[in-house]
Amino acid sequence: MYTTVAEFTLRRVLAWLHWAGREPTPELQAAVLRTMADNIGAPAEELFDLCLQPQRAGIEPPPIAPATPPLRRGSIGYGDY
Repeated sequence: MYTTVAEFTLRRVLAWLHWAGREPTPELQAAVLRTMADNIGAPAEELFDLCLQPQRAGIEPPPIAPATPPLRRGSIGYGDY
């Protein structure tokens, strides 16, 4: 059975939101579906990116953790620095 671009994209978007720690509430799912409907004419390779843009979907993006912990300068006793 052939999987449509919309089905494939919906699976990817919901999986991404799940991995980002978002609960798939009915409101969130409706926002994703609305965004997909608004952008269904976009090229297949752009549809996923368009559906993840929070301003288009009307959803609050998940918080992004800092890439690294804060840097702390230290010394291993070789002298002044």
